[in-house]
Amino acid sequence: MKTILVAIAASLLASGACRRDEGAERRDEMRKPTEAVPPTMPPSADRPPATTEPGAVPSTPAPSGTEPMQPGTQPGTQPGTQPGTQPGAGAQPGAQPGATEPGMQPGATGADASFEQTRMTYQNRAKERLDRIDARLTELEAKTDAKSKREAARLRSHRDDLAKRLDEIGSQNEAGWNNFETRTNRMFEELERDLDEATR
Repeated sequence: MKTILVAIAASLLASGACRRDEGAERRDEMRKPTEAVPPTMPPSADRPPATTEPGAVPSTPAPSGTEPMQPGTQPGTQPGTQPGTQPGAGAQPGAQPGATEPGMQPGATGADASFEQTRMTYQNRAKERLDRIDARLTELEAKTDAKSKREAARLRSHRDDLAKRLDEIGSQNEAGWNNFETRTNRMFEELERDLDEATR
């Protein structure tokens, strides 16, 4: 019996020693430094192509013989001009070059333009004055007595002569304007005075 126990104890001791030797060997292997492997770059042929951000426009070289576009300038516009405008623009819409005011002859400038304005102003005032005379003549013609009828017919004839003279305003030149204006005003005054006497 003792012999069996001794054999078992010897076997256990031998097994423990083997396990201790294996553990020591593993610790030695783990303590050994590992060699660093240098990183390797992939060949240039295997590199992925460069990517651009979404919405970015790739830059392209300007064609030879053209100047670089300045910042803030839109394509197709000349320097110093607004997009959609033509050089020399600035005239009001619908205005033609060299256009004159209504009632003035084309090409009138300086002293001629001043005379045209004077003549047009006088013509407008004379027309208003003649309209007032027509209204008074109509009232005189409405009367039933013989004297009023006779005076109305006479004054109507003078009124028609005055209207014909006013039609000649557009053909008057600056040299003879003063005489024309003086004579026309005298005809107005005579007709208005006769109307005052006939309507008393």
